[in-house]
Amino acid sequence: MLFLASLFLFSLKIVQIQCQCQGDEHFFGNFCYYFEAAPEPFLMADNSCNLRGQNMTSIHSQYENQFLRATASDAFSASGYSSYLIGYTSLNSEDGKTFQWVDGTKTDFNGWDRGEPSFGNQCAMQRMSDGNWLTHPCNQKMPFVCKGPAKGITTTNAPVSGGTTTDPLHSYQRCQYRGENGLIYPPTGRCYSFHKFSDDTGDEWLQCHGTIHDVKEDEFVARMVVDLFRVWKCFSPFTNFVYAIGAVTSPGSGCQWAVNGESFDYYKGNISQWICMTNVDDGVIGIVNQTTMTWDWGNIDNTGWWSTVPPECHVYLCKS
Repeated sequence: MLFLASLFLFSLKIVQIQCQCQGDEHFFGNFCYYFEAAPEPFLMADNSCNLRGQNMTSIHSQYENQFLRATASDAFSASGYSSYLIGYTSLNSEDGKTFQWVDGTKTDFNGWDRGEPSFGNQCAMQRMSDGNWLTHPCNQKMPFVCKGPAKGITTTNAPVSGGTTTDPLHSYQRCQYRGENGLIYPPTGRCYSFHKFSDDTGDEWLQCHGTIHDVKEDEFVARMVVDLFRVWKCFSPFTNFVYAIGAVTSPGSGCQWAVNGESFDYYKGNISQWICMTNVDDGVIGIVNQTTMTWDWGNIDNTGWWSTVPPECHVYLCKS
C-alpha cells in the first residue's frame, strides 16, 4: 500500500525502524533494554552491561521513565525488590556530588523524588511503584537495567533535536513501521505511522501501541493525520477528520492504555466517556475540526463519529 507517499516527497532519506534486539531484551525508542533480576552492586552491574556491549540505562524523558517503570515492574516482580539500579552516579564527578550518566549522555530529564538527591549516597535507583528516583549505596546489590542501540537500525541523517509541534512536518525524520511510512517524534524517539483497518472487526489496532501522553504529542499526531487525509481527500464532504488512537481498560481501578499498561495520564474531553472496566477495551478516537483546526477525543462506540467515516478512511495510530 502506498501510504503518505504524496505527503513525504522531500529530500530526507528513510530511516528503517526494525526491532532487532536479542530475545531477552525489550525494544523502545530505537534502543534495546536488558532487565537483569540477579542483584549486583553498582560497579559490577555496570561491568555486566559492558560485557553485553551496553551500559546501565540512562533516562531522557518521561516516556522512557514510564516504559522502564512498567517493564521493570513485570520483569522484577518475582525478585522481591521494589527498586532497581539505573546508570546515574556521582562516583566519577569532580565534586563527588554531581550525578552523571555512565553512558556519557547529558542530563536532560529529572526524575528525582522529593528531597533527592541526598548526598550521602552516590548511586541511583528507580522505584517501580511510581518511577521516581532515589539515591542508593553503591555497594548494595540491586537488580539493574542495561541499554544499548538496537542493532540493524540505520540512519542516514542526524536525528532531529528538540522538534516542536509547530515545526513543519517535513522537518521531522522519516521512518517506517509495520510497512508504513511515518515520522519520528523527537521527545519520544518513536516512529508514528497510520494504518488502514483490514476489517472493522479485527483487533490489529489494539496491538499497535497507540498511546498519547501530553498535549504536544497529541497535537503532533493530529497534524499528521490532517495532512494525510488532505492528501487522500477522504473527508472532503465532512467537517471533521476522525482516526483511532488506541484502547483503554482497567487492571482493577482507574484507566490505563490497554496494549502495554501505560498510564492513561492525559486525555481530551470527559474521562467518564471511557468505562475503564476490567477486561473491557474502550476505543479512543481523535476528532479534528477541519474549519477551526481544533481537536477532541471520544469513545469509538459512543460518539457516532466513527460510523460516519468511509470504511476506506478508517485508520489507526501505531508507535514503534
